[in-house]
Amino acid sequence: MLIKKCCLVLILAINAKAFCQTLIVNNNTQTINTVTDSMQYITGKVNPTDVVTINNTAVKVYKTGAFVFNAACKLGTNTFNIKVVNTKNKTIKNSVVFNYTLAPLPPPITLLSQSKINIEPGVNANLNIGDNIIFTITTLANTLITLPNGVTIPINENENNPQNYKLIYTIKTTDTNWLKNKFNLNFIHLKDSSTYLFTLPNNINIITSQNYFFVKTVGALPYLKESLGVDRLGSPRIGYIDTGIILKVIGTIADNYKIALNNNNTAYIDKAFTKTINNGALALSAINTLRCYGDNKYDYLAIGLQQKQPYKSQQVTNANGNVLEVDIYGAYNSNTWASKITTAKEITAFSYEQLAADHYKIRLQLKSKLFWGHSIYYKGNQLVIQVRRKPAIVNIANLIIGIDAGHGGNNLGAKGIAGNLEKNITVAITNKLIAKLKSKGITIITTRTSDIDVKNDDRLKLFLTTMPHLVISVHCNSAGGNPLRISGTSTYYKYSGFAGLSEAIYNNMLTLGLKEFGHVGNFNFILNSTTNWPNALVETAFISNPEDEEKLMDADFQNKIADEIINGIIKWLKAEQ
Repeated sequence: MLIKKCCLVLILAINAKAFCQTLIVNNNTQTINTVTDSMQYITGKVNPTDVVTINNTAVKVYKTGAFVFNAACKLGTNTFNIKVVNTKNKTIKNSVVFNYTLAPLPPPITLLSQSKINIEPGVNANLNIGDNIIFTITTLANTLITLPNGVTIPINENENNPQNYKLIYTIKTTDTNWLKNKFNLNFIHLKDSSTYLFTLPNNINIITSQNYFFVKTVGALPYLKESLGVDRLGSPRIGYIDTGIILKVIGTIADNYKIALNNNNTAYIDKAFTKTINNGALALSAINTLRCYGDNKYDYLAIGLQQKQPYKSQQVTNANGNVLEVDIYGAYNSNTWASKITTAKEITAFSYEQLAADHYKIRLQLKSKLFWGHSIYYKGNQLVIQVRRKPAIVNIANLIIGIDAGHGGNNLGAKGIAGNLEKNITVAITNKLIAKLKSKGITIITTRTSDIDVKNDDRLKLFLTTMPHLVISVHCNSAGGNPLRISGTSTYYKYSGFAGLSEAIYNNMLTLGLKEFGHVGNFNFILNSTTNWPNALVETAFISNPEDEEKLMDADFQNKIADEIINGIIKWLKAEQ
């Protein structure tokens, strides 16, 4: 994992060959650098036995050979003289200069044409009544800004400084014809009557119910998204859904459709997971049967519908234990049959509620103290909720465990100051973890044990095919900026029912003397994104931090990480035992 920080830093990487014969400046860093931040730093790698001083100050050299120096600068020229001495008393010297100046203030806006304008969405979009357009504008004071429909953005009366205008405009029914062409903003400066016309480079259009159309879900592992807020792992996911489900499209933003789940709930889906239906239709679907039963591995609740409808699920723990809630959109109850037979062992009871005319919720009370996973799919027009039972014997030796070593092959992952690669550290740790688990007689399913390319989708598909009892993915964390600033361990989960597993591992990782970076929920990593089994992402430590990198490269410490992951799993299992 890479955590990016928006700060101005300059990295000088220095490498010394064996016995310090040369000193190489790389990473395209200049010997003389102009900076606007007083705190800079110098990082490098030498032989672990070398002695490094910078401006006659001793600098710690880690066992990996990495070193970091905080270079505090004063206004003007700051010279840092680097001296490296090896065990044979051979010396290499170099210097780095930081010319520190104050960051210039942005030039004042003196003309309307210099206005800075940002509009969200900033991509081609078809918006619906009730959607928002967000305007953020910096321009001259006393400027009247008019939208294409005649609505004006309120002005600020300060005449001395450029003003920041912000307006969140909600599209109304009366706006249906105002965005047929290019989006224009009209600026009029009330002081000198100067004008400026800004044309948005992308197209924003308003669509109405007459323009709605229908698609059905297709492809491998389609999923719904809560919103289009994006980090490097993508938009937050609601969850995977089956193929062949008809969805009503009420808007588009770039490569995403906005869909109406029902009258009160919306979601988004990638266009790639859909196929347009000509003359499609979406009608309310009656729920006519509910049947709960089991086989030798799973319990099932089969829900009879007239057509496939979208759905989502949520894991909830209350005073009565664990509950699986499933919302079915576009469905209503006309049920006359709600049966449960004795082959159902995990679902102890179920109930349903009509939250709205087009929103049906069903609640499954579960027997186990831990959530062991569930999946939802269609069999014809019958929606099937499949609930996994706990193992017959709740002991780590009786589990099938999926182990994932992050990255691999051409996917290097993050890189430490000493040049160590995340992909190599993760597989070193997981190979030790696998060996320890196998010694206990545990069946292991693994994505890789060597340096090969494995796509994230293929990792998920492997586990979906083999269905382990739980999945652990091992990574190293990384952060930009000063390498000394952030360190520590963290674990991640998405669904609340699986939080206990990742928390148990996190607490055990802290016994290794690693700093806390946190136990993080609602995480969007692909192996956290499925409900089929308990899972945890373990970001062992920060490879970008020299002290953490030193630990990560130590074989004994790698063994300790493997031990504490196992101890965390055992601790988590005790809740069920």
